[in-house]
Amino acid sequence: WMRIRFGREALQYGFSPIDNFVHSIDAPMLDGLLIDVPYKSLRFTMTHSAANGVDTSGAAVPGKYIATHRLAFDPTPWLSVAVNDMIVYWGRGLDFAYLNPLAFFVSAGLGTSERSLNDNSMLGFDVAVRPLPGTMLYGALIVDDLNFATLGDTSAQGNQNKFAYQAGISQAFGSPDAGSRSLVTLEYARVDPFTFSHRSINASYTTFGTPVGYDIQPNSDRAALQLRHWFTPRTFVRVDLDYTRHGENHLDSTGNIIAAEDPNYPGSGILVAVGNVGGDMLRGDGDGLAGNTFLRGNVSYQRRVRVWFSAEWIPNVFTDVRIGYTNRNGGNTPEDFFFGSFEVRVGY
Repeated sequence: WMRIRFGREALQYGFSPIDNFVHSIDAPMLDGLLIDVPYKSLRFTMTHSAANGVDTSGAAVPGKYIATHRLAFDPTPWLSVAVNDMIVYWGRGLDFAYLNPLAFFVSAGLGTSERSLNDNSMLGFDVAVRPLPGTMLYGALIVDDLNFATLGDTSAQGNQNKFAYQAGISQAFGSPDAGSRSLVTLEYARVDPFTFSHRSINASYTTFGTPVGYDIQPNSDRAALQLRHWFTPRTFVRVDLDYTRHGENHLDSTGNIIAAEDPNYPGSGILVAVGNVGGDMLRGDGDGLAGNTFLRGNVSYQRRVRVWFSAEWIPNVFTDVRIGYTNRNGGNTPEDFFFGSFEVRVGY
């Protein structure tokens, strides 16, 4: 009826078998507190974890924390819905307002001028519909910032609205009690410019410089296909195919975002990141300089294929073989990349 954990574990919030926005199973694990309370068709989960980050100078961000709440509801066997709120804060130690399981982070983040200026609050919504046995339609929405007065505005004022979207379909093959089963998933995900970043830079929704959620940068979209087959409950092969477009920031010859005088204050001599088109989760500064047209910037096109075979030959001893190929053209770092690995794991 309740689980309390202090430590670290891989978390997945969401219905997609491929990747999710709030907590991704593939993200670096966070040390912290988790409380999980299921009750009939309801389930409440909260986390409060320490994250790692660096600022634009490469110095460590002091005291960075990420907290999340999730309330999931299964009104019928064919429908699941969930609402999430998330907060990123830093630089002042543990904030007990965000340790409160019943606090609403968006309103708590407006409680003081320091929180309103430096903290990064977001809302997330998930839904899954199962119209037929083995079939699931799912979707997700992240609201990073929202101003109804500027919705649809293509000028810099419209940058006050930042969203991420996901929609997909997953189909299982084989009976639920069969040892050999298959799962096919097709999905589309899009992250608008500057989403998951923050103007204070230190409050990006990241740890170790990588997303806590879905593994694409803002100002990107991705179409993904995943094929999984279980030969036995503990032996499987997984194939991932995806195509990603990314509007990358404009960089100078040294690899830094192009800076120039603030166009809002001509003659001031104030340098700002005019090359920032919202394509980097770690750089939220400059979002008020120009309109956030999706895929504005130096666009790259990435094609990727990955294969993963995993088997537990004897209890708690696993072998994993992974191979993959990435081709990316355009953007700031075009490349062809091939990798392969063989791993032996002891654990559970």
